[in-house]
Amino acid sequence: MFKRIKNLRVFLNDSDKKNMFKIIKEVIQFTFVKKAIPTDYFRKYLYRNDVFNIKNYLSYKEYNGILLSNKIVFHEVSALLENKLCFHLICEKHGINTPQLISYNFKNMFYYNNRPIILQNLNQLSTFFENVFTTEKINILFLKPVDGIGGKGCFLLYKDNLKKQLLEREQQLLNTSFLHEEYIVQHANINTIHANSINTLRIVTSIDNKHEIQVVSVLMRFGVGKSITDNTHT
Repeated sequence: MFKRIKNLRVFLNDSDKKNMFKIIKEVIQFTFVKKAIPTDYFRKYLYRNDVFNIKNYLSYKEYNGILLSNKIVFHEVSALLENKLCFHLICEKHGINTPQLISYNFKNMFYYNNRPIILQNLNQLSTFFENVFTTEKINILFLKPVDGIGGKGCFLLYKDNLKKQLLEREQQLLNTSFLHEEYIVQHANINTIHANSINTLRIVTSIDNKHEIQVVSVLMRFGVGKSITDNTHT
């Protein structure tokens, strides 16, 4: 809730606001119609001059009501998509482009070239990743939690100064499951907007009554500041 309230700062500095009388009227209307605290009115920029019908927009409660509905969420399928290793293997099997999976770990069980090895301390971690960097002839790995969401827990591991990084990450690596992926270099023009993260497209789709997939919208996301992910959570 606190993070959503922080959007008020953006509202106060926005020069494209409706007049204050209209904003107050719409806030009351939004609260009454959506039966929710009107933070989404500000979070979704409904106060701007180019928004004409605020009823067309979902509140956070309505959004989650659809997203988590038993009518559209099949846990047998969701489990495959939420587990990033399973999702990678599905993409790989069907020829869908995805970053190369170099290695991975389930807590202290690490896998490289389909060979498992149990790691228990800093020196073993260092030896493992030094071997990966040398064999693959790379300098950076992108690590993300197997079951993470919203970009949380992701970090870059560099060949340079490896031991210092592992000293800080030792317990995290040995007690969490990660994918270790290739580091992607994105287009130079996108780097001019935000170079620290890989900035991605979010494609929203729906399945109609004929079981045909329709593209509802496509938007591009960008990281902020020093964030290495473009998720709103980070």
